Formats: sequence, C-alpha cells, structure tokens
Amino acid sequence: MTKIFSLTNRLVIWFSLAFAVSSTVLFGTFYYLTVQTLLDQTDREILDHARALAYSENTLRASFESIPGMIIAITDASGQIRVSSSLSSEDLNTLSDVVKTQKSIKDPFFSSKQLSNSNFRLGVIPLTGENTQSLIIVGHPTDVIDHAMSRLLATLFVVTGLVWIPAAAGGWIAAKSALKPVKSLSEKMKKIDSGNLKDRLEIKETGDEIEELSHSFNYLLSRLEESFDRERQFIADIAHELKTPLTIIRSSMEVVLGKNRSNNDYRKTMEETVKVVDRLSGVVNDVLELARSKTEQDSNLFKTADLTSVVRDISELTEKLAVSKRISVSQKITSGVTIPGERQKLFRALFNLADNAVKYTPASGKIGIRLEKEKDHALFEISNTGKGIQPAELPNIFNRFYQGTGDRDTQGSGLGLAICKSIIEAHKGKISVFSQPGKTTVFKIHLPLTKHS
Repeated sequence: MTKIFSLTNRLVIWFSLAFAVSSTVLFGTFYYLTVQTLLDQTDREILDHARALAYSENTLRASFESIPGMIIAITDASGQIRVSSSLSSEDLNTLSDVVKTQKSIKDPFFSSKQLSNSNFRLGVIPLTGENTQSLIIVGHPTDVIDHAMSRLLATLFVVTGLVWIPAAAGGWIAAKSALKPVKSLSEKMKKIDSGNLKDRLEIKETGDEIEELSHSFNYLLSRLEESFDRERQFIADIAHELKTPLTIIRSSMEVVLGKNRSNNDYRKTMEETVKVVDRLSGVVNDVLELARSKTEQDSNLFKTADLTSVVRDISELTEKLAVSKRISVSQKITSGVTIPGERQKLFRALFNLADNAVKYTPASGKIGIRLEKEKDHALFEISNTGKGIQPAELPNIFNRFYQGTGDRDTQGSGLGLAICKSIIEAHKGKISVFSQPGKTTVFKIHLPLTKHS
C-alpha cells in the first residue's frame, strides 16, 4: 500500500490526470472549432447557392431537377410546402417543421436535420422579388463532413493515447529525478540518532525547497542536541545533588555502627540524618514539581485565577518573613486582576521570588511588590535591595541546579527559579530579571489577562 501511494506515484498520477484533462480540453476545443468552421463554410455555400437561385420563383422552379445531391424547397411563411425536390412526405414534414419553429423569418437561418437517412445542413432564406412571403430551403448533405469529423475524432483519441504514454513515462522520470535529493536526504536522516546528534546534513546551495528542508532539519538537530545535552546535564546534576546527602547518610551510619555509643550520640546522629533526608526530599520534590510543570502545561489553563488575591497573600507572608531582618516591604497591588491558570502553581512561582528576595536582602533593606494591568497583560514585579546578581550570572540563573557565587551559603536545590520559569511559561507568560550589582534586583513577570479582567 505504501509503495502504491508513494509520492513518486502520486506525482505521476497527478501529472497524468493534468495531461489528460489539458489534452481533452485542447483537442475538444480544436474539434469544436473545426466542426464550426466546416459548418460555417457550408452555410456560406448554401447562402450563395440560395441567392443565385432566388431571383424569382419561376426561375427557381425550373432548377429543381438540375441540381443533384441537394434539397430545394419553397414554402410560405406558415411552413406550407409549395414546391420541392423529390422528397418523401416525412422529409417534407421535417422541412415544414423547421419553418414552423420560427415565429418570424426576416434573416437567413441554418439548421442540421436528418432527411432520407442522411444528414443535411439546411438554410432557410426569405425570397426576394415577386413574392416576399415565400421562403427557400436549400439543403446540402453533410455525410462527407460527418465522416471526416468521425475520423478526426478517432485520430485525436489515438494521438492522445500515443502522446500520453511517453508523457506519463516522462513524468515518472521527472518525478524520480526531482525526488532523488529527498530520498538521499531521507537516507542520511535515518543514520542520525541520539549518539551522533552533532552530525549535520551537507547542504548544497541550490536555492530550492530541498535546501530549505535541509536547513530546517539541521536546525531541528541543533535543538535536539541542546535538549539532549540539557537532559544529560540535568541527570548529572541530580546525581551530584543526591550523591552528597547519600554519602553523608552512609558515613553517619558507618560511624554509628563502628562501635557502641551513648544514646545522646545516637540521637544526634539520627537528627543530622533526618536533616539530610529532608534536604534529599526537597530535591526530589523540586524535581517532581519541575517535571509536572513541563508535562501539564495546558491542563488547568481554562480555570480563572485571581492574581490580585495571590499577590496579596504573598505580600502578607513576605512581611512576616521580613520582620526578623527589619526589612521594609512596600506594595502596590491593583484590584480585579484575573488570569487563566491554576492558583496553587502561580502561588508557588511568585512566592519563590518573594522568598528569594527576603533571603538575599540585607538587614534593614527594602522589598517592593507591585501588580498592575498593562493592556492585555498583568505585570507582577518584585524588587529588593542588596548586592544583586553579577552580569555574567544573569543568563544562567534560570538553569536547573544553578547556584551563583553568592548562593553558596544559602540552603536550596538550585531548582527554584527553574520551576518558577517553567510555571510562568506554562501559563503563556514571560519572566525577566534586571540587576544592578550592589544596588537592586528586579524580577518582572508578564501574564495574559482573562478576556473580562
């Protein structure tokens, strides 16, 4: 089935159909014009003949027997035959009907009829001279024309068939030749897998669709390579993050099992182990949250989330967290801001930024929280004073497990901002950061509003 409906065969079929239709239209038009030309020529001959005979009715009567092969008849305006060539009553009725079908005959007209088992071209011309109420009917046999047209039609069918065969073969050859680069491209694509994503297709500067396809595929390979590299790095980072706490747990257990110890020593070791396990659980939970935010991007976007309520809750929590460091928190929150999304995930993303602001703001510093509408988007902005983020670190802060030089003493998995970015993008939003080292850091989030927000 695949071979039968391959692209090559489909192109050949379409080419053959297009050729057949165009040939039919072309030859049909030629056939029609030829028939019309021959009939027009016959009509002119009939008209000339009729005019030569129609000087007077008496002269015409004497000419009936001297014109073999033709039909001549004279009728009145009502179609009543006055005089005619030797014709059967059925043929005379046919001639009479030709006249009767016309309401008024002022100019010559022509018609094709069958008389005496032969085809005739009939011309009906008003007589001039003695009796203008009479009509002359002159008929020329068209058997020769009919035979010639039948042969022409048969010839056209034969020619079409003979031309169609090499045309179809030529179409097949042209299709194979045109698709040869595609087949070559396909073979090269099959050889590329996850183990050799650095390979690229060789691109020939042909300026056609094949070159464009090759560029697109190479671009796809680049994105896949980047994605695979990120996943490999992600796995390596997870392994590194898990290895350290697992090593600590193992070392603690080995120390405990090495010799008998007091209950206080056992308790102290267990408490340290619980802390390490908590950290380990935090890393695992963050990884799961990041995975969910990647795979459930559209599952909750049809709900409406009250972003104003979310930001107010975050602002209250931020004020409580900031008390111990005497940090002042200012806020400017617009009412009635709603967006499509899930409240819990939005809270997780925005609170992560607020929590970071408290962590990295020095004592007696300042934090600003702002929510407002901008055309069809909501703008959430959180700023804090402090040492800020170095310019070299800004491009990396949303990477998974990335921790800047100022984060070494801060507990965390390095996944917070990555999760935040993933959640925001799942809600069709954008997140950006601006920082002046030693002064301030500002995170901005744009999210699409609901239609009636």
